Amino acid sequence: MAAVVTMKQLLEAGVHAISRLAGISDFAFAGSADAVDAHPVGKVVTRGAELFVPLAGLIDLDEERSRLER
Repeated sequence: MAAVVTMKQLLEAGVHAISRLAGISDFAFAGSADAVDAHPVGKVVTRGAELFVPLAGLIDLDEERSRLER
């Protein structure tokens, strides 16, 4: 019988590839968006996992709000 692999185990196994493809130096596992140190946080929902992406320094919130209001 095959062992069940969790989403976290899959992500941990691919940490180097994910970091290289995403252009990031590091990532950590958090239980919720509130547990992420940097805010604002983007959220990506996938089957079996929620990914929280710190957006500080990546986007200009005022500019993004303005774009969305247009």
